[in-house]
Amino acid sequence: RFDFVSDVEVVWDSTTVFLMPGAKDDAVQLRDGGFVPTGYSSNGDLQGEVVFAGYGISVPGGYDSYAGLDVTDKIVVVQRHLPVGVSPTQRQELGRYADARYKAAVAKQKGAKALVVLTDEWFTPDASSRVRVERSGSVAGIPVIQLSKAALVENLTDTLRLHRAIAALDTATRSVPGFALAPFKIELHVRLRTRRASDANVVAMLPPAPGAPTEYIMIGAHYDHLGHGHSGSLARTDAERSAIHNGADDNASGVSTVLELARSLAAEKGRQRGLIVAFWSGEELGLIGSTHFATSPPLPLSTVSAYVNFDMVGRLRDSKLSVQGLGSSAQWRPLVQAALAAQPSLVPQFTDDPYLPTDVTAFYPKGVPVLAFFTGSHEDYHRPTDDAPTINYSGMQQVAAAAASTIWPLLTREQTPVYQKVEQALSARGGVMGTRISVGTIPDYSYEVGDGMKLAGVRGGSAADKAGLKGGDILVEFAGQKVGSVQDYMVAMSGCKPAVAVKAVVRREGQRVEVTVTPDAARQQ
Repeated sequence: RFDFVSDVEVVWDSTTVFLMPGAKDDAVQLRDGGFVPTGYSSNGDLQGEVVFAGYGISVPGGYDSYAGLDVTDKIVVVQRHLPVGVSPTQRQELGRYADARYKAAVAKQKGAKALVVLTDEWFTPDASSRVRVERSGSVAGIPVIQLSKAALVENLTDTLRLHRAIAALDTATRSVPGFALAPFKIELHVRLRTRRASDANVVAMLPPAPGAPTEYIMIGAHYDHLGHGHSGSLARTDAERSAIHNGADDNASGVSTVLELARSLAAEKGRQRGLIVAFWSGEELGLIGSTHFATSPPLPLSTVSAYVNFDMVGRLRDSKLSVQGLGSSAQWRPLVQAALAAQPSLVPQFTDDPYLPTDVTAFYPKGVPVLAFFTGSHEDYHRPTDDAPTINYSGMQQVAAAAASTIWPLLTREQTPVYQKVEQALSARGGVMGTRISVGTIPDYSYEVGDGMKLAGVRGGSAADKAGLKGGDILVEFAGQKVGSVQDYMVAMSGCKPAVAVKAVVRREGQRVEVTVTPDAARQQ
């Protein structure tokens, strides 16, 4: 079992907003859904002068909503999303910096004491009673609310300037200068309460053969999905948003494949290594279940010779099967090629990178060779349309047969995968949020404390690896900026340059450790 933050609720008795056009006596208290805190907001009580900062986007060396603005100790008001009238190329560039969570980190770094995100919505009581749980690295460090644009405009004495600025923002290739909304002020009182819940991984074991070494091969799949899509849904209509997300491919396909493999492999004669069969929960929330297992294993991870994962293996199309993580052991490629030789109808697509957005990433940084089977994404991903009739069942049988042929030599000890540290060059991913640099850090998204960014590991041969950073470190400063979350780290990275050394500070086993990191140039796809 493991505990996790399951929900965030607004404590409405203690949460309110006052819009203050002038004197305190003129304060207007917002009610009936005019605003809602975000799930990553910090709690707080504050009052301050207000500055309008356009879309709140800051691109290193380019578009900057904060150019010429002093927002220190101010409440910053920004537009939601990004300009609608710019070119597709610029929209793609700005989109990397337009996430509201990232905007909050930028505002905090600029010295703001709160962020107000304007929206065209008017929040109903049902919609605003619960807010989305964010899985991207704790709270923002400042209060952050979404505010109805209509509510703001109704209480401004000079609305014309704001309307003109908003209209100009949507077509300008460079940010329109921001400005103070003085004498207008805002008073915020924000109280959020997190709820915790408990869930469980489901893990079974067949022991090694009598007299054989204590070694195991582990196969697994995550069994959680999105429920009614409260968090993570890509639903396209109101009807879809309220529908149950069954997750036939993501990941009932992986679960049923692992069950079939467990049945068939247990029936074979000659097995020497033990077999661990694992079903993870919390994958959709950030690999919570598998990370809990890898961090607090019920048996030494050194006895796990390999982990093979199945996540979305139910949509085989054009016979293309993706096998990922081959770089984690030099023995994988010849072993998989031999297994697929018995399945000539399959068209393999190999990927060396073991840092994948699925449960293998909980184990590879711990020194376990990993492999992942995957049949590709599709338009039903994270939608209620991912349902049983869309599954290619004969394709799943082919995937299971190929996987069984890969795993069986491991169980008989004919093949022994040896862990290999993947060099940075194997990754074709670019830098964080489209930055110009790459450091090679792997965040631990299950870390909830909010006093830094915990590292699950670092990429082999990366700048972080060369600097001596390692899994378990909690990064608290980077390039002169305090780091309280993943987004703070992204903002700090955005101001760095390739080959220019910066200082980083981590907490390691209770000690403060300072290292020098020289970022690499980001390798773009």
